[in-house]
Amino acid sequence: MAAEVKFRYPQPFTWAQVMDLDVGTISQEITRLQHSLDHLKFTQDQLQHLIDTTAHSVPDPEFMGAIQENVDVINSQEERISILKYALVQKGVVSHSHYDLDPGRLAQRPATITNPEPNAPSTTEGDDGGFYI
Repeated sequence: MAAEVKFRYPQPFTWAQVMDLDVGTISQEITRLQHSLDHLKFTQDQLQHLIDTTAHSVPDPEFMGAIQENVDVINSQEERISILKYALVQKGVVSHSHYDLDPGRLAQRPATITNPEPNAPSTTEGDDGGFYI
């Protein structure tokens, strides 16, 4: 039986679609997302510097909205990377340690799996009965 997965952030795929991807595609998408995150975090640092250096004035609401939007995109992309890395683990391509995916840290990630497939790598059971990857 396929696992039911719930993501905290909107994602452009379902868990079943991720598991249908080939390993090369997953790896390329992880690399692309990591590059995107580097740019987003750099932009976020620049925006924060602007806020810090103009502390005497009230930040523009649109400016603050852009900062929050970046935070949301960063969180969503970090979740997406975790999902893709976990898919590689599920496929038996890499171990948890290859991508620094220890079950304790995975438990803090936003996505949850309920009704996991038999023989799936161990995950941490959440308070809601789901399994956090």
